[in-house]
Parts: sequence; structure tokens; C-alpha cells
Amino acid sequence: MDAPEKERDVALQKAGSGWLADFREQIPRFLYSGKLQDSSPRPREYVRLSTTAELVNLLEPFQEWPQLLDPHLHALVTPLADAFVRCMARTTSARRPLTESAVSLVIPLERAICRLLYTICKIRGPKTVMRFFHNEARYLEPMLDAFQASRREPGDKSVGSEVNDATWEEKYIYLLWISHLLLTPFDLSTVGSFRGHDLALKSVGLDLPDEVPAIARKLIREAVLHLASPSKEREAAVKVLVRLSLRPDMQKLGLHSLLVQWSAAQLQVLSSAADIPSPYEPLGFLSFLAGIVTSADASVMFPHLLPIFKSINSFSSNPESKVVSSAVSRKVVIKIFRSITLSALQLEALPKRSDPINVSEYVLEAVIDYLLTSLADKDTPVRYAASKAISMITIKLEPELVAEVTEAVTGSLGENVLWEEPQGGAQVGRKGKRTRDLSAVNPLRWHGLILTLSQLLFQRSPLPSQLPPILNSLIVALNFEQRGSSGTSIGANVRDAANFGIWSLARRFSTKELMAVEVTSMETPSTLTTFHVAKPAESVIQVLAAELVVAATLDPSGNIRRGSSAALQELIGRHPDTVPEGIGVVQVVDYHAVALRQRAFESVAVDTSKLDPFYWDTLLEQSLGWRGVSAADAPSRRYAARTIGLLSSLQKWIGWQTASLSVWACLEQVRRQDIERRHGLLLALSAVVEASWGLENDMTTAPLIRETLSNTMLSYFKAVSPLKDRDLTLSTLRPELTAEAITRLISSLATTRKRELIDSIPDKIEQRCLALINLSLSRREDIVTSSASTAARNLLSIMARESQIRTVESWVQNLNTPSSSSTSKLGLLSALGAVFPLITTASHSSSEPNLTQSTIWTALLSSVDPNQNPSITTRVAALHSIEACIPHTLTLPVAALSALKYSLQDYTTDERGDIGSLTRLAAIDAVQTSLSHNKIPSTNDKTELLRSVACLAAEKLDKVRLRAWTCLRAAWAAHSGSALTLSDRFMDVGEVSAREYYGQILQLMSVDWLRLAVLRGYITSAGTGSESVLRASRAALAGYLEQLDKKPLVVFAHNFLELFKEVHAHERLAVPALDTLAYILQTNTLEGLRQDEFDWRALFVLVQKSHFKSGSMARLTGAVDVYLGLAKVGNLEREVLKKLVSLLMHPYPKVRNAAADALYIRTGQEIMEAVDWSRAAKASKPAVERLRKTLEVG
Repeated sequence: MDAPEKERDVALQKAGSGWLADFREQIPRFLYSGKLQDSSPRPREYVRLSTTAELVNLLEPFQEWPQLLDPHLHALVTPLADAFVRCMARTTSARRPLTESAVSLVIPLERAICRLLYTICKIRGPKTVMRFFHNEARYLEPMLDAFQASRREPGDKSVGSEVNDATWEEKYIYLLWISHLLLTPFDLSTVGSFRGHDLALKSVGLDLPDEVPAIARKLIREAVLHLASPSKEREAAVKVLVRLSLRPDMQKLGLHSLLVQWSAAQLQVLSSAADIPSPYEPLGFLSFLAGIVTSADASVMFPHLLPIFKSINSFSSNPESKVVSSAVSRKVVIKIFRSITLSALQLEALPKRSDPINVSEYVLEAVIDYLLTSLADKDTPVRYAASKAISMITIKLEPELVAEVTEAVTGSLGENVLWEEPQGGAQVGRKGKRTRDLSAVNPLRWHGLILTLSQLLFQRSPLPSQLPPILNSLIVALNFEQRGSSGTSIGANVRDAANFGIWSLARRFSTKELMAVEVTSMETPSTLTTFHVAKPAESVIQVLAAELVVAATLDPSGNIRRGSSAALQELIGRHPDTVPEGIGVVQVVDYHAVALRQRAFESVAVDTSKLDPFYWDTLLEQSLGWRGVSAADAPSRRYAARTIGLLSSLQKWIGWQTASLSVWACLEQVRRQDIERRHGLLLALSAVVEASWGLENDMTTAPLIRETLSNTMLSYFKAVSPLKDRDLTLSTLRPELTAEAITRLISSLATTRKRELIDSIPDKIEQRCLALINLSLSRREDIVTSSASTAARNLLSIMARESQIRTVESWVQNLNTPSSSSTSKLGLLSALGAVFPLITTASHSSSEPNLTQSTIWTALLSSVDPNQNPSITTRVAALHSIEACIPHTLTLPVAALSALKYSLQDYTTDERGDIGSLTRLAAIDAVQTSLSHNKIPSTNDKTELLRSVACLAAEKLDKVRLRAWTCLRAAWAAHSGSALTLSDRFMDVGEVSAREYYGQILQLMSVDWLRLAVLRGYITSAGTGSESVLRASRAALAGYLEQLDKKPLVVFAHNFLELFKEVHAHERLAVPALDTLAYILQTNTLEGLRQDEFDWRALFVLVQKSHFKSGSMARLTGAVDVYLGLAKVGNLEREVLKKLVSLLMHPYPKVRNAAADALYIRTGQEIMEAVDWSRAAKASKPAVERLRKTLEVG
């Protein structure tokens, strides 16, 4: 998992100011009609829905970085709030009625404002945004009246009534604003003119005292109606109830007690009910209780704490209770328990309290037990809430109770942990210690427990004496990993929580406190002298630094790598001079550098190891673990293998020997069914073998090293022996992994023998290696065929000449076997290309290759021969091998030239599309190699190949166009013979799709022998290319034709006519040629050419031939477009109109419509409008006859 290279927050910060400026500029015209200079402009009644969506889209990108809005909040919210207050006095009945068609296009202004305000609240939070709302008490009753009036009455089905009905966004903003207005210091009895009692509240069991003001009743009614809402207005309704009940004037009336008792009673009713209509109904009551317990003073809520706790506790511990069936409900219950416990602890701490609550007996123990159970909840928000609640409660407890809670958490981490005894043949340098097996633990529970420890450390709740078990738990969690049933990695959230814990530990505890912890109490790899290369860790700070370096460079998750990097920076920065090369480590293990996993492995990890051997030890050992060679995905194992190879070369001979023996020891212990780990270890062993090539200087000074190295390499050939044929053939054993890894190892060992670092290889092992290579060559995976062909070349290079020839001849024989499948041929073709340089000619003065080279050429060329009907994959593989052979042959054979010419024009298509493009790409590479190595002596052959490449450089497919342009530009100066200079600025797909590129291509028209080839490719871009290619190529073509003088314009016209003669009957090129011709005629650039300058009639005849008896709709409609352009030519107009009129009787309706449109554009005859040309042709025959007479084309 890699993080993106580009930081989106930086891009947003640059572009965001412009978006907000656009928003502020559009808002006044959006809100008001008439002159904006007036002192009191009139708000609009309705605004366009599309305009509202555009304004919302300007704000949405800030959701990930809301702080960027802070400087602009006043300018954004105040105009919206002012307009909303002005609209409030306007009733829904005062709005103009909407037509049925307008209902879906416009919305009321109030709704649009609420949508924008909600978007800002969603981004920045309602607490921050509400500060800019109007807070005068005079708005409370009008706001409430407007809110009530905004709802559609039941049964109202009139047109536009749904427009007047408030949406959830409107209700949310209304209720949120009302809750803000309830902060007014005036008694509610002095606010409002409403009188009377609301009987609707009695139906839900809420009987208010007569002293409650009428406006308060009205507010309670509206809030209660929305408590069961599934949308955001539920949250705003809870705010209204909480703020209303906690007002001093309402507390005097006992409203808070009444609402608390009512909510608790409603929850009891719902918990005992057999079925709950909606899960949001209990959530509303729970949210209200959570809000009031959290917001109210402890002394005010004292009489209700224990009843609320007992009421909720009665059903919260029941997993089958429908009241807490949702994660949100369980999270709110935790919030209630947390607030009750904190309030009770606060009251117990008060002096002279006459009636204290026995927290230990009634609340604390039960709450802590419930929270510890909730740490294993299946939903992450619940676990977060439980861990935070434990930390907030613990900080209020006595040290003895804090220690008990911490011990309970660390003790829970020991449950279901299995221990593995050390095996024989242990890794080099490892002490015989047991290791943890976490496969049986619950990863969700571990996440909750580690998160709790991290929260406790953030609050600095644990005592320094409790740090050893906490540190052990955090380090184990930082290495936590499980595999799911499908083999996927599980445990990233546990490691993320561990990063937070170590970060908190570094911030909250001093260097002295951490240095006091004994290193011997740590049970991690960093505390062991594993490889005897570096000293062991001297402090727990060094232990933590080493573990964080490993996580920051090797972890599979990009977020974990970045989190570990941040924690490492905090640890080293807060505790200076305690970590080896601390400043250098912080600079290397940078937050941005570890974002990409390959860079983290092969660059950051290696650079860190160079700073101090202490990091080399840890990184090498961890690269052999689950993060490295045992990673879940193959690319990560490849990165780890290369990293081990790089690490083994850093410490000279002792480092290489330690790394190689360690990898070999792991490989000897690997189980046969552990295919992924064996894949990683074999790749690592291959990388270590390649690293030995850098030890030649050590061998010259110490001959014993060379002897030891040779014996070690010979022993590594034993890795070949345990493998059976079925390991590379049986699909259930994932043979592609084994084939890749073993061929890489064979290739490395063979190269080592070639460098004379190994004395000799037994024939038996040599033949077994060759047999494994042959099995691997039958695979179809690209990475396997590539590694197997490289291994074949390196192994054959150390074999006897007779063995080489015998092996090559067997491959050719297998390739020519009719029963061979196309996939099994790919590896053989690749291998033939790879070993071709080994089969040298007997004498370089001879112009003919020897027999074996001729055999290889024949085999390769037969795989490209269209008469043999090879598959596309076979052709591509053969062309790649031909490219590999070209630098090592004296002259390119004539048959190879013919194969390249044919392949450059391969446009094979199937259900996947233009699969021939793969052949063209491979052929372009082969041509470029041939020209760069000057293997084509004939000038005519060079010219013909460059002509084909130039055609491909103008075609519609981006990748082909880019590759062809690269080839053309590389060979142009040396082989074209032209003074024209080609630009070197077009280097990627985007650049070769621009107008400037097509302008450069059109400059090739100045080269006589390239004109038709360039035009042949250009018409595919200008006629049938993608939208962007179509625009760029046509714009370049129009500009090119406009700047041509009369003579070159005539030449262009004749060239196009000549091309059209060739392609008008061509299935692939006829349509793009017609479309391009139609566009050229639309530009009117050829309009001034006379008949004696250009044969217009010949062009007209060819266009007719192109669609004669054709059923292709594209050809027919393209021809109609051309006829529209040809109708402008004076001496052809009557004939062209006659042809168009005849097409009005064509069997296809689409063709008749196209012809009718063309005739109407050209003649403007009203009869064309009066006829439905989609009807049957017979029905239009009278109209066609009248049109013939009118136009005199009968």
C-alpha cells in the first residue's frame, strides 16, 4: 500500500483561495435580485439547482483540510445568514407557484442557503459555524414560526408542494439556529406571543407543568418530533432539548428533571418491546441523556445520575437488546456512562458532601467492566469511544486504582497468546527464546486494548514503574500481524494504535524515566545481539527507535510507515543524544520519503543501515520476517529480497556472511507448503549471491574468503534439489512464484560461476538446473519467462559448447511441435533471444551466420509469419526476441526485415479491441534497435521502415504514437537524409496528444517520400481518434492548411486524392478518410482550387464508390458529410444534390435523416422540415419527387 507522491493538501491550499474568491463573488448575485447597490436588496424567491450545486462543489474539497476555511468563515457565513433572516419573514404561501417543468430546475432560496450552511457545518463543525449566526432574542419566535411553516401538511399533493416541504438540511439548520438562540439571557416567559397548551406532547407521555412558557412548549414539541429522525436534524433537535432544559429559568421549573425521567421511561418501554419501529427512536433518547449529562453541572444532575445509570445498564449489557443494536447507540451509551462516572467522581471529591455516592459500589466497577468488554466491539467507533472513556475516567482515580486498570488492560493482552519453542537450526546468532504466536487472539480486541494503553499514556495515567509491561505490549502490537481466511493481511489498526502509544509515551515521559527502565525487561529482537555485528540496545529508547525504524521502512501499510516516522521523530526530538545517529535517522526516515513502499525498502532502509550497524542488525532480521520475505503480496517480497541483498553488501565480508547464512538457515526451516515465504527467501538468497560480486577486493587480500565463498555458493545449489517437478507445474502450489524465484537463484549462481567465484558445478546439479529452467519456460507469466530466459542465458554461458547447441536445438524442436500451446512457446521464444549472443559465428568475417544462429532465426521468424497464423502473444514474444538478437548479428536477414515490415502494419482486432497494437509496439522497438546498431545496409529498406514508423507516429493510439515518435526522432538525423529537424520536447503520452505535436507531424509533409505515409496515419487521428486527439489533430490540420500557399495546397490535395484512391475500399481506413475529408471541406481551405488544378470529379466518383452497396452506417453518414462539402464546388453542385436527394430513399432512417439535414443546410428548402424522414421511405416518396423538381435534379 503506497501513499500518493503528490500532497493533495498543498494543491488544495494553492487552488483553494481562488475557489473561495469565486464563491464570495457569486454569492451576492445568487442571493439577491435587482441592483445590489441598494441598501436593502430584495432576496430571490427561487434559485437554480445547478447553481447551488456549483457553489457546494466549490466548498466540498475543503472537507479533508477544514482549517483552510478558518480565515474565510466570516465572509462565507455572514452573507448567507443575513439573507436567511430576510427570507424568514416570507411565508411559503407568498412564493410564486411553480410550473411542473420548473419544479426539477429550481429550489427556494431558503433551501439553497441551508444547503450551503450545512456544507460549511459539515466541513468545519457546527460549533465553529454557529458563532456567525444571528443571536438576538427577537429572532427566536420568527425562526420557530418559519420552521413550522416550512413543513408540508399531510395529504398535500398539489404541484410544487414538495418544493415547499422542508428538507432535512433545512430542518437541521433551523434547529441548529434555534439552539443557538436559546443562549439568550432573557426568560422565555418574556419572549414570544404564543398562548395555549400543546396536547400533542401528552400522546408521548410528556405532561408539562402549567408554568412552562408557551414558546418552550412549542420548542419541545418540535424537538420531540425530530428525535426519531434518521437524518442530521436529530442531532440538532437534541441540542435544542438540552439547551432548553438547562436554561436557568427552565431548571427552576424542573423541566430538566421531567425530560430526563421521561427519556429514561421511554427507553425502558422500548427495551421491553418485542419490536422497535426504528433504531433511531432509542438513539434520540440516548443522545438527549448523553447531552444533558455531559453539559449539565454535576450538582444539578446529582439526583438523576444513579437512576439513569441503572436504567441504561439494565439493557446495555444485553447483546440482544434492540436499543443498542447499532454502533452509534453503543457509542452514545459509552458516552453516558463516562459522563455519569466523571460527574460522580467529581461529587465525591467535593468536601462537606452530605450524601455522597458510593462510586466503587454502584458505578465505577460496572462501568470499567462494561468499557473493557466494549474494547472488543466489532465497530471501530465503539472501540475508540471505550478507550477514550477509560482514559478520561482513569485520570480522576487514585494511583492504586490507575495501576489496577492498567494491569487489567495489559493482562488482557496476554489472553490466547501462544508460545512457540525455538526450533533446531535456528537463525544465525539468535538466542534460543520462545516467540509469541498471535494467530489465536482477537485483532479487534487487541486494537481496543492497545488504543486504551495509548490513551492512558497520552493522559500520563500509568506510573513509571508500570512502563515495562506497557512497552512490551506496544512493541508487540507494533509487530502485530494476522492473515485472514483469504490470505489478506489483518492488523494495520493495531499497529496504528501502537504508533499513537509510542508517540504519546515520547511526549509524556521524561528521558530520565524512560532510561530507568531495564533493557533486559524488553522481549524484542532489538534487545538481542542477533548477528554480532553491532552492540545490543543500551536503553528502551534505542529499542523503541529500532522498532520504529523497522515499521517506518518495512511495514506494508503506507499509513503505518508514516505514523511510525512521525513517532520516531517525536521520540528522537524529545529525548536527544539517546539514539545512535539520531539526527541523521530523522532526516533519512522522513515522513514523505517512506510514503512509497519500494523507496522505503530499497532506499530509506538501506540509507538508515549505513548510519550505524545497530540499525543494520534490526532491519536485516525484520526483512526476514512477515514484513519482508513473508509478506502477503509478491511485490513486497521482491522489494524485501533486493533490500536484503543491498544490506548484505554494506558490512563487507562479515556482513555478507552473516546475511547469507541467516537467509540459508531460514530457507532450511521453511515448510514445503509455505510457498510465499519460500518465494521470498529464494529471491533473497539470489540477491545475496549477487551481492557477493562486490567482495572481489576482499578475496584478493584474504584467499581464505574466496575458498569459503566458493564452498558456500556450492552449498546453495542444494536449494535446487528439494524442488520437485510438480512444484513448478501443479496450479494449486502457485508454481509461478517458485519458478520465478528458483530461476533467479540459478541465474545468480551461474553468473557467480562465470565470474570464477565458484570452482566448478557438478554435472548432476547443472542438469537439474536446466530441467527446472525448461519447466519454467513453459509458464506464461511475463516475470517468469523473463527470469527463466535470463537464467537460461547465464547457465548456458558456463556449459560446454556441445551442451549449448544440444539445448538450443531441443528448444527449437519443442517450439516447432504442433502440439505445443501458444502460451508454452512464449518462454522458449524468450530463451532463444536471450541465448543468441552465446551462439557466436565461427568467423566474424563471414557474412552468413552459423547453423545454430540460422536455426534460431528460422524459429523466431516462423513465429511471426502470418502464414503460420501465430497468436498475438506469440508474435510479440518473437519480436522481442528478434530485438534481442539484432545487436549480435552481422546483418539483419531479409526474412527478418519482411517480418518487421509486416508487423508494423498489424491491425488485428478481436473482442478485446486492437490487439495488433501490441505487435506494432514490439516491431517499433525492433526497428529502433536495428537502426541504432546500423544493421540494415539497404537505404530502400531503411526508407520503407521509416515510412511505416512515421505513419504510426500519426495514428490514433496514444502508446503506439509515442513509441513511434521516439523511434522516428532517434533515427531521423542519421537515416532520413532530410534537413528537417524534429523536436525533442514530446516525451510522454500527454505531449503527443497535443496540437503542437500534430503540427510537428504535419511538417513531415515537406519530405516527399513521407507524405502519403503521414497522411495514412493522420486520418486515423483526425477521423476516428478519441475526443482529445480528434480536437488536437483537426485543429493542427486546419492551421496547417490555412498557412499553405496555393502550390503546396494543390500538392496536398493531390496527395489526399491519391491516398483516397488507395483506401476508399479499405475496411479500416475508409471511414476515417471520409471523416477527415469532410472536415477539410468544412474548413473551406480547398474551396479556391479550380477543376484544372484539382480533379474534383474524380474525388466525387471515389466517394460514391466508397459507400456503393455498403451496409456500413459509418461509411454512409461519412459520405453524406463529404457530399455537403462537395456541394460548394460549382460544377459539381447539381450532381451532388442529385446524389443527396437519392439518399432520401435509402433503406436506413439514419442515412435519410443525415441526407435531409445536409440538403436543408445547403438549400434551405422548407419541404425538408415538413417531412418526418424517419418514417418508411415509401411514405416520403412524393416529397422527394417534389424536391427533385424544385432543385431541378430529376
